[in-house]
Formats: sequence, structure tokens, C-alpha cells
Amino acid sequence: MGDRLLLYIQKSFLGFEVCTGSGDIELTIERSPIFIVGAPRSGSTFLYQSLVQSFGLGYISNLMALFPTYMSLASRFSVASGGISKGIQNSRYGYVSGVGGPSEAGAVMRLWFENELMPEERLSVRSTVARISENFRAPMVFKNLNNSLRVDNIASVFPEARFILLKRSPCFIAQSIYLARRRLGLNEDEWWSVAPEGYMSLRGKSLAQQVAWQAVSVEGIASRALSNASSFHITISYEDLVLDPVGVTSELRDKLNIPSLKDSYEIVSSVLCRPNEVKLPKSTMREIQRWVDFYKEQF
Repeated sequence: MGDRLLLYIQKSFLGFEVCTGSGDIELTIERSPIFIVGAPRSGSTFLYQSLVQSFGLGYISNLMALFPTYMSLASRFSVASGGISKGIQNSRYGYVSGVGGPSEAGAVMRLWFENELMPEERLSVRSTVARISENFRAPMVFKNLNNSLRVDNIASVFPEARFILLKRSPCFIAQSIYLARRRLGLNEDEWWSVAPEGYMSLRGKSLAQQVAWQAVSVEGIASRALSNASSFHITISYEDLVLDPVGVTSELRDKLNIPSLKDSYEIVSSVLCRPNEVKLPKSTMREIQRWVDFYKEQF
């Protein structure tokens, strides 16, 4: 009942934002938005929370995502209430609980970036991000891995956007997707998470083949789009993030020229972001590895 009510509220307010101020605010280069892209199960939610907490970046909270047409107004509440809770929180497949929790804002991201926007729609999105950035007094960071397939559309709205491509060993991405689908009770005909073009052709194939293709293709599509785009991007690895979260986050701050509101921040990683570990039977991992090697030749 609660989830249906929240979806009803969001659908009722889904649209481009209503102007709530006296005029448009220009988006400055210093506050150009940051987008985290990559394959699912690559540690992106941990990175998202780390950047928000370490450097006070703006973000879309769960509350803000409920009211897209009044999102910058809702962001004032997030700022006034102190924003995200202190300490990295557990997440369930990208969802962080609490009204102030950082949201993937799936409906908003689809509205903004799934298709090419009209000129007035692009201006509305830019104005919304500029107003929210002004409220947070910091650039915004977005994390929705479906955006890995939308790099070109994002760049058309925000030519000055900055991208972080988060990579992880594709075998372990595939293993994590495999385990998630099993926990959710999904069969080989039911897709889960990011769905690149052509995914329907994998229906009925072995789960190992499906997850290997998904892991390789999503990362490959994002990497190829970024290499062809003029937007600035930086690539980091999950494995480095696990070993040295503070160092990697600090490197991102320097290379992305993020204004830090704090001199240092202790990022907790021992429980929420663990090193790669084989959890499936060896035979299943060997099958995943074979398919990963096969699909990597295509990307």
C-alpha cells in the first residue's frame, strides 16, 4: 500500500519543474553536474554516498524525487534538514532509505534523458539543476546506471557535464547480478536492472550468459559514448575504491575540481564495499568467464 501511494504521488507530480523563483539562475562551470555511470553492481551507490557526504555535493533526495515539478523547492527542505544522514548507509539494490536518502530518481532521469528534449525542456532541466545547486551551494551529482545508456542525451542538455565511469571486473559484476536475480526469484525470461538494446535476444539463454552480456555491454556502451563525447570524464575502478576509498575520492575531487567543504572525511568501507570474492560454484564462474571473454571481443 505504501509503495503504491508513493508511486501515485510521484506520477501526479511528474513533469518538468514549475518555476518557483523570481527568475532563472544560470548554471556556472564551477557547478556543472557530475554523473556516475557504469554497469550495475559496480559499487556506484557507495561512491554516490561518499561524494555527497565527503564534499557536500547537491543531490536528488527521496523526497525531492517524489515531487519532480517542485524539486528545487523540495531541495530547500533537504538542505535545511541537514541532507543525507551521517555515515554511509546500507542500500538495497541502489535504494537508500529515508526522506533525505540519495535517490536514483528513475522517473526523473527517464523524463530528462531517455529521449532528446525540445529546446524549452532542456532550458527547464538546466534551470532546475542550477536552482538546486544554488540551494546546496555546490555542484549536483547524479547516480542512475540507466544513464550509462544515455550519455549522448545528457551531453546535449549539459555539454559541460562531468562523468565518472566506475568499472569493476566484469566477472564479479556478472556474479553479483546473477545472485541478485536469484534472490529476487527472477527466471531467465525476466530481465533485471539496466537493459541495453538487444537484451530481448538473450531471453531463454542461460543466466550466466545473460549476466555476462549485461556486465560487458553496459560498461562498453558507456565507455564508447564517453570516448566519443566532448564532455570531461574520469575512469575509476571498484577494486581501487575498495582498497583506498579516501584516496580515490580525494583524487576525484582534485581531477573534477570539486570544491570541498571539508578538509578530510573518514569513509567507512569495511562492511558496505567489499573486495571481490567468488560466491558461485566454480562451474558457474567458469561459464560466466567464457561468456565475458566472448562478449568483450565485441566491445
